[in-house]
Amino acid sequence: MYELRSDAQLNDLHTRLHSRTRDASRNRAGGDGQSTDGTEAAHMHTRDDLSCKRPYEFWLLSEARKRNPAIKTYALSWAAPYWVGNQTSFFSDDEIDFHIKWLQCTKEWNIGPIDYIGNWNERPWGPPDWTKQYRKAMDAAGFAETKIIIPDGGDVSGIEKAFDADSEFEAAVAGLGVHYPCHDEQVRSVFMRCVATHAHTR
Repeated sequence: MYELRSDAQLNDLHTRLHSRTRDASRNRAGGDGQSTDGTEAAHMHTRDDLSCKRPYEFWLLSEARKRNPAIKTYALSWAAPYWVGNQTSFFSDDEIDFHIKWLQCTKEWNIGPIDYIGNWNERPWGPPDWTKQYRKAMDAAGFAETKIIIPDGGDVSGIEKAFDADSEFEAAVAGLGVHYPCHDEQVRSVFMRCVATHAHTR
């Protein structure tokens, strides 16, 4: 399907999608589930299956980078294939492996660094221990430059309390992904704490 898109169409798409924020591109890691744009194919239908050519998001990311090499990139899952966590929990070793493999696919496409990655789109941000494990796995796989964003939604309740209880968790979270945050004092409080914690990495 990729060959059917002309440069003119892609330039127009890039302009329309980034008319307000041309310096950023937010992308989903397809999980074989319906996610507003239709069913987005996963790079891993099963644990033993991997195809970096299957999801169209890699292609779109590569085209966006061609048009703006300095574009900031953000990725996260909306859905996950049935095998992830054996349908018992999204926050599993399987999901971490699923995301690491997705990041490795971006290298195959020569997309360059993924700047930010989320835990789960518009869903609970998960146990702090899972986020810490996620951070360690990315570091070990060579993706230390990719920063974790939570919660990507509207509910930041409990995050600051979790930071207070666990400095390693606080260090693992680089920022907040919140929808419609402008008038939420709690969001601003947690956001400024993330900025202060990671000021040395920005």
